[in-house]
Amino acid sequence: MDKWLHRHGWKAVISPQGRGEVEYTREGRVLRRILTGMGREKAAEISEKALSDFTPDFVLTCGFAGALNPALKIGSAVWDTNPPAKENPILLASFPTVKRSRPVFLCAEKTIRTSEEKSYLFQQTGYQAVEMESGIIMEICDKHQIPCVTFRTISDSARQDLPLDFDRLMKDNGKISIPRLAGEILLHPFKIPALIRLGMDSGRAAQSLAYHLSKLLTQLFFNK
Repeated sequence: MDKWLHRHGWKAVISPQGRGEVEYTREGRVLRRILTGMGREKAAEISEKALSDFTPDFVLTCGFAGALNPALKIGSAVWDTNPPAKENPILLASFPTVKRSRPVFLCAEKTIRTSEEKSYLFQQTGYQAVEMESGIIMEICDKHQIPCVTFRTISDSARQDLPLDFDRLMKDNGKISIPRLAGEILLHPFKIPALIRLGMDSGRAAQSLAYHLSKLLTQLFFNK
């Protein structure tokens, strides 16, 4: 994202608020990138703070998701919108499927680790993918009547188990604790191959996210 923004003339200014925030400006327009970390509570806290001093035209919540629908592959792009976004002509033009009615994202309270859990949730709810932050961000945007789009790429398939309980490895700031991760690897070295695979899959998801996000930003800001 940074490379795309710089290439198209956006200038970055580190925000003084200390929220892992970067502000970009171009021809009088402002774009803010904010890192929430993992988890519903941290996403809610940071989103509320961010919107307390800034009212954007719309919010994009971007990142990775786990597949619940077995048809979704690693790197597949999935998105959904809140009600105000469906009334926004710019977003309607960029997201031609925003009017679909099927459920898309399950915003979970905890990490969904096993393929059995994923299969059960898909059969019971019809949700296509699972993550932990976008639901609360959309709720907050709804409260402020701000259009919001969740845009994510798949980093683990519906048939794939996660090798570790990442909830236990999370720090208060929503980031993974490296010492805790190292401790888990030392205790469970047989999980290293699965972790390597997850890392490779996450890399593919990141490349896909960057590709789709650059196309989306071009549509949003340049109407191409």
